[in-house]
Amino acid sequence: MGKGCLIALERERNNLGAVQKFLADGGYTGGAFALSVQELTGAGVGIAKRNGLHRFVVLPKRWVVGRSFSWLEKKAGGFRKTARKLSTSLQMVVLVFLGVLLRRL
Repeated sequence: MGKGCLIALERERNNLGAVQKFLADGGYTGGAFALSVQELTGAGVGIAKRNGLHRFVVLPKRWVVGRSFSWLEKKAGGFRKTARKLSTSLQMVVLVFLGVLLRRL
């Protein structure tokens, strides 16, 4: 589990020097994944886990990812469906989050 994530981290290793901790979904449990991330980047891994009950509970830190995708959908519309190049999508993500950050100043 997490092979794609590890490949992406390997490719971007030089750009991740300031990262201290990665937050991951409960699907990335396991010591091997955390150890691989630690070896590649020097950063720790935090896992958002559900409790055993099947009722709605806000998981710590997990809402950050959910809200981020929600902001992207709201502000950029259907940018994922119309962008032909990955660089266009990346530019749209940067512009949307720049707007979010500037509104907080």
